[in-house]
Amino acid sequence: MVDNSRCGEFESGARFCATDIADFMQKRLLRPFHMDSSSYVWNEQLAKNLARPHGEQGEPQPFHKPAALDASRYAAAGGLMTTPTDYAKFLIELIQPSPADEFHVSKRSHDEMIRPQFPFQDFDGYSVSWGLLGCRIVRMSQHQLIASGGSIQAFQCYSAVSPSRKSGFVIMTNADSGLNLLTS
Repeated sequence: MVDNSRCGEFESGARFCATDIADFMQKRLLRPFHMDSSSYVWNEQLAKNLARPHGEQGEPQPFHKPAALDASRYAAAGGLMTTPTDYAKFLIELIQPSPADEFHVSKRSHDEMIRPQFPFQDFDGYSVSWGLLGCRIVRMSQHQLIASGGSIQAFQCYSAVSPSRKSGFVIMTNADSGLNLLTS
C-alpha cells in the first residue's frame, strides 16, 4: 500500500512515496529466515548492533536512519541493514535451500534465480552474467559463484557463495574505503 502523505523527490526528479515494502520483507523474508538483526527501516534494536560509519579518510560519519520512504526507494535494489551473520543465513538458502513452503521457493524457482540470465562478460576460462537476484553469476569450468556487493552511506559489503562447494564468505565494512581491503 502506498502512503501518498509521505513522498519525496530524488535524483532526476524521480518521485517516491512510502510503501509497506519494509513490513512485507520483514514478514516474508527476514523473520522466516531468522534474520533478527536485519531491517530496511531504522529501529532501536537495530541501532544496538550498528557499527559507526566512516568516510573515505576514516573520519566518523553520522548515522543515516532509513524510514519507510527510504525503504520504498531502495528496497528492490538494496538498503538492507544487516549483519554478516544474518546475511549468511540468506546465502545459505542459496546454496542449500530449504524445502518449498510458504516462505521458501520451489526447486524450479531456486534454480532459475541462480541461473545466468544476462551475460555481460566473457573471459578466457570464465564468464560473468547477471542473475534474477541482481547478483553476478560467475561460471568457471566446473564451478559457479554467486557474488553480490553494495554500498550506501559509508557502508560497503561483498559476498560470494559456491553452490557446488557449499561455501562462501561475507565481508561488511563501515567505511567508504572499506572494500579496498579486497585489493590490499
